[in-house]
Amino acid sequence: RDPLWSRGLGDVYKRQLPRCITRLKQQAPDILLQITPGPSQFIYQQLIEQKIDVALLVEPHFALPKVLQQTLLFVEPLALIASSSKAITTTTAHALCAQPYIQYDHLSWGGALAKRYLTDQQIQVDILCEIDALESIALMVEQGMGVSLIPAWEGLHKLSPLINIKEIDNPIYDRRITLLSHRQNAKEKIMQAFDQALSAVLPQ
Repeated sequence: RDPLWSRGLGDVYKRQLPRCITRLKQQAPDILLQITPGPSQFIYQQLIEQKIDVALLVEPHFALPKVLQQTLLFVEPLALIASSSKAITTTTAHALCAQPYIQYDHLSWGGALAKRYLTDQQIQVDILCEIDALESIALMVEQGMGVSLIPAWEGLHKLSPLINIKEIDNPIYDRRITLLSHRQNAKEKIMQAFDQALSAVLPQ
């Protein structure tokens, strides 16, 4: 068997994880895979300390050290979501102010993008609660508890079919999902197998 192979995994990958693991085990059956979940800033620190080999996370908002290499995997636009019982027939600003606001944790790298949009647009919202769990936010909105700004990830409408989704048409607020790793790594062949398995299951 290969040595323990750690992988950092953000919340966005929960939907692709089973398919990725299946493909990876087919390509490299002797791999012993260890997955470390957590928010992007935690996973990034784990990578810097070389406690994991690869990090899948929201693109850092700062310059990366030269020892790291980055690959952009896909992009998720910021979107206003509201219950389908309350159609979005007004401007985004009005819709955000008309109902309680369920805030995606502004300290998370993804949540900071939503907070930036509110700040840039000078929108004052009535915050109902703040949470770092996108699936929970979507379900709360579906139940009519309020509105939110979150990344429009693949499968959002399948999770919460009774919501309206209005994408923010400005790429500066997109959540960019990236793969980070150290430029020099003794497990290069194993990591190549991982990259191939991941590419096969991610949205194009």
